[in-house]
Amino acid sequence: MGAVLIVDDEPALPRALALSIRVRTRPDPCKVHKSDSMEGVEAVLRSEPVDVVLTDYRLGSFNGGDVLRLAKACQPQARRLIYTGFPGDIPPESLEALELFRPPLTKDDMDGLIDVVLEAVEATDLQRHPGDATSL
Repeated sequence: MGAVLIVDDEPALPRALALSIRVRTRPDPCKVHKSDSMEGVEAVLRSEPVDVVLTDYRLGSFNGGDVLRLAKACQPQARRLIYTGFPGDIPPESLEALELFRPPLTKDDMDGLIDVVLEAVEATDLQRHPGDATSL
């Protein structure tokens, strides 16, 4: 299975997403990296293959646009998704989300977000390994 990087300055949502992604991708669980800093984001993006970068937009001293630009520079094949409670803050040029999710997330929202992430992991993995249609 592929790998996801979740970026948020509040630990609860990334922890819940990571657990749900791992459970839904058993027996070959998706690798999930979490970060709450640009230093952590950069370390992951420069050292680990990542299929999907999922970030909140408001992140204290940096924002989701910073994360998306770094992801595009380091791993251009990675799908880049945003979730935020403040969609009006996102400049149109930063918005490359398949869907925009607004916290607080209901169980259905969470399931939908995980569906989007896993579909993006599969699409990126197939781009990376085009001859291996059974990789997921």
